[in-house]
Amino acid sequence: MGRMDSPAFVSAAGIGAVMFSSILWAFGFLRMATGGLVAQAHGAANPLQADRTGLRALLLALLLGLILILASEYLLWLGLGLMEGSERVHALVADYYRIRIWSAPATLMTYALSGTLIGQQRMRAIFSLQLILNITNIALNLVFFNYTDWGIKGVATATVISEYLALAAALFMSGTLAAFRRNNAAAGNPVSSWIADPIRLVEFVQISGDLFIRTLCLTAAFYWLTVMGSKQGDEILAANILLINMLHFMAYALDGFSHAAETLTGFAFGQRNRRALISAVNASTVWAGLFALAFIVFFAVAGGHIIDAMTTQTALRETTRQWLPWIVFSPLIGVWSFLLDGIFIGTTHTRAMRNGMLISSAVFVVASIILVKHYNNHGLWLAYYILMVMRTATLGVKYPAVLRSADARTD
Repeated sequence: MGRMDSPAFVSAAGIGAVMFSSILWAFGFLRMATGGLVAQAHGAANPLQADRTGLRALLLALLLGLILILASEYLLWLGLGLMEGSERVHALVADYYRIRIWSAPATLMTYALSGTLIGQQRMRAIFSLQLILNITNIALNLVFFNYTDWGIKGVATATVISEYLALAAALFMSGTLAAFRRNNAAAGNPVSSWIADPIRLVEFVQISGDLFIRTLCLTAAFYWLTVMGSKQGDEILAANILLINMLHFMAYALDGFSHAAETLTGFAFGQRNRRALISAVNASTVWAGLFALAFIVFFAVAGGHIIDAMTTQTALRETTRQWLPWIVFSPLIGVWSFLLDGIFIGTTHTRAMRNGMLISSAVFVVASIILVKHYNNHGLWLAYYILMVMRTATLGVKYPAVLRSADARTD
């Protein structure tokens, strides 16, 4: 969309992406709760329970995806309610949204399957799954952009197709049908006897509820970041969208260490092995810190070239460069919150995550309102830094409780 004739296309694609991040990743507990519980079940040498956790999450994901499709028009109205972009931007967002929403069941089911794979420490499978999803998406975007006149509708269509292809791959990689047969045979009773196990359902719902609130607050914070950008005009909004894409690129890369911490700490927690838990945390911390420093160097050297690759609009390139320094140093500010997320997910200390994110997002909203008033878009990016620092601080103070709980399990 950066190669179209107006910043409106970048703004619309960015708003659409943020809306779907807010809607779909609010259900990220399907991946996170599943990953933590599956890792603990494997650590406790209970593969049957690990299978059942993944299957329950998969069925719940399908149900939630269908509900989102039914509620799609209401969600579109709600999502555009606070945005102050031009009428053209809003119309383009609606075009994107009404196609992209059909990917909801596939996306949520892939979340659940990814959680199962992460909990099983099958990171190569996760890597392969992401390659299938992203390479397919990129290829289809290029085809639709170059050989059709679909515009932003082509971007949405490419995403929908790639999400369903990724779901098919995830079902195959995870061996879901085989797991279903194993569990049904082991139960010796109707499926409902183990799918609806009240003890396990209550555990999953409690953990998922905490993670739902936590993730809803986090996605709402990024939605608010876009809202505050939209209040400054289409060009600044488009610039912020490009910068947010760079943030996501960095965050998804550094999330690898979060996932590693999640599966290793979950496995150690399931084994009741405090020493292994600390070892996993220390190793993840060192490598995450080193890669964060590497990203700072990368953004400092190549940041301008990345912006140029994302758009051919000269004015938008120059506008975006004004705030590039905020992105350059963001890896070292954000990496610790990513890492702590993995540790707390793996050990299923989700209440602390929920409470910390409630505090952090509230501070972020207040800070953004005050700082934007005085420092414009620089104030908005300073507020983002405050959000990341608050996320780290609110989890950091609770980390000793994680270690104490591991000691309690050892006893």
